[in-house]
Amino acid sequence: MQFLASLEHSAFGTWVREAPTIWAYPTVLFLHTVDLAFLVGITVSGVALLIADATTKLANPVFGVKMCFIMLGVINMAWYKKQLFSDPEALARNPVSSRAKRVAIVSLVLWIGATTAGRLMGYLGPVSGLE
Repeated sequence: MQFLASLEHSAFGTWVREAPTIWAYPTVLFLHTVDLAFLVGITVSGVALLIADATTKLANPVFGVKMCFIMLGVINMAWYKKQLFSDPEALARNPVSSRAKRVAIVSLVLWIGATTAGRLMGYLGPVSGLE
């Protein structure tokens, strides 16, 4: 926890969290949301948001759920690339196979789960007295 607190109380963490400007937390949060729309996202914005509130976010069990969804989404994406794009000729013959549809559905479920967990972190967290 001491390391997380040092991140949170660093000049950068304090600036992201407390600066009275649109260029701090609101912009980083916006960039993080936009990043998510681009193939998992650029991890820098998520790290900046984590540093701004490390002790709270990493103590929140919903953060673990979000990270599990992200990990599974990345694994699914790697599998998808390996399995479905290993034979370009097969993809040209049958571009919308049932296997591709299943992978797409799983991908959507995983990324919707990660996004939902991320949004719920502000509303759900450790139950008082049970930490």
